[in-house]
Amino acid sequence: MYDVYAESSVVLKVGDFGADSFGQKDSGPAIQKALEKAKELSKEGKQVVLSFDKEGLYKITKESALEREVHTSNTDSVDFPVKKIGVLVEGIKNLTIEGNNSHIVFEGDMMYLGIFQSENIKVNNLSWDVKVASTTEMSIFNVNEAGNEVDFFVPKTFTHKVENRGITWLSEKDSKGNYYWQKRNAHPNYAISTKYAQDLMARIHYSNQDPFTNLNSIEELENGLLRFKYFGKPALKPELAMTYQFTENNKRPTAGSMVWESKNVKFENVKISYLHGFGFLVQMSEDVFFDKLRLEPDMETGKSATSYADGIHVSGAKGKIKISNSYFTNTHDDPINIHGTFTRVEKRINDNTLKLLYVHKQQGGFRQFYPGDKVIFYSRDTLSSQMIQMNGMSLVR
Repeated sequence: MYDVYAESSVVLKVGDFGADSFGQKDSGPAIQKALEKAKELSKEGKQVVLSFDKEGLYKITKESALEREVHTSNTDSVDFPVKKIGVLVEGIKNLTIEGNNSHIVFEGDMMYLGIFQSENIKVNNLSWDVKVASTTEMSIFNVNEAGNEVDFFVPKTFTHKVENRGITWLSEKDSKGNYYWQKRNAHPNYAISTKYAQDLMARIHYSNQDPFTNLNSIEELENGLLRFKYFGKPALKPELAMTYQFTENNKRPTAGSMVWESKNVKFENVKISYLHGFGFLVQMSEDVFFDKLRLEPDMETGKSATSYADGIHVSGAKGKIKISNSYFTNTHDDPINIHGTFTRVEKRINDNTLKLLYVHKQQGGFRQFYPGDKVIFYSRDTLSSQMIQMNGMSLVR
C-alpha cells in the first residue's frame, strides 16, 4: 500500500486507498482513509508523505465531508458551530501532503481544508477550486442606446433558473439530486460588489444598486446571455465588461480553510481559486508559512472572485507568520489581515478566575488563552496596561 524510502519515512498514495485521479467519483472518503493511516503512523513516530497522482484531478463533495464542531474567528460561527470539512488533517505530526501538481474540485459550500491540532505539516504542489462558487457573477456584455436594456453574460459554471422576473442561483447537487444551496437574485446581503475591467479588486455598492432594482423582465438569449429590461434605467450606471459579484455577505458560516491550534505548517506552490464563507483562517497557531501561494481564479471558468472576504486571515497566532512570493487578486476584503482578539473582563470570580466576554458578535467559542501565555490587562479608561503570566489562573469564557 505504500513505499518505504527510509526507516522512519513512509509514502502513502491516495490512489491505494481508492481515490480517483480522473475526478469521476468522490475521493473525499478515500483521502480521509489515507489521512487516518497517516495519523496511525505518526503516533509510531513515522514521517509520512501523502502522495497524489501526478497532475491528477480529484472530486470531493460536501455530502462526504467530515463534520466537526469548531468555532472560527471573524465569522458567524456561534450561529453555525458545526462545520463540514472536505480534507481534514487532525492530530497528526510530521506529514507532507505532496500534490504533484494535482487539482481538487470541491462540490458544496464547506471548509475545504482543515489542519487542526497538528505539527510539522507541509502542503506542496496542489491546487483547488469549487465547481459552483457561492459568489455568483455576471458581466455586462452590451447596453442599448436608450440605456434601459442590458445584456449580461453568465459563465456556465453558475447554474441558474430565470423565473418570477428574477434569477434563482443553484449549487451543485448531492447524490439524491438535492441542491446544497439556492440563492435569489443578488443573494441576501448588506452590499454588492462590482469588478471593473481595469480593477484587480472589487468595489462595494449599496444593496439597492444591484442590477435587479427597477427590473421589468429578463429574456434568455443564446450563448449564456440574459437581457435585462428595466423600468427606466438600472440603479447603477452600466459599463461594458463590468462584473457583478453576489455574495451572502451578511452571513459567514465558516472559514474557507483553516489552520487551528497547529505548529510549524508550511504551504508551498499552492493555488487556491475560491474560498467559501470567509477566507483562509490561521487561528491560535504558531509558525505558519506561505510560499508561492496564488489566490486567483482559473481563467477558463469565467470567474473573477476568489473569496467571500479576506485572503489569508490570521487571528491570535504566535511565533512567525511569513507570506512570501505570493499573489492575491479580487478578494472581497483584505488580502492579508493579522490581528489578536480583545476580551472584556466581566467578572472577578476569585483570585485565580475571571469571566471574560468576546465583545464582537463574530468572535467566540474558541480557546483564547493557554497555560504559560502572558496576558496583558488594559484599563479601558486610561489604556494603561499590566502583564501577568498565565499559570494557575482560570479564565472562564
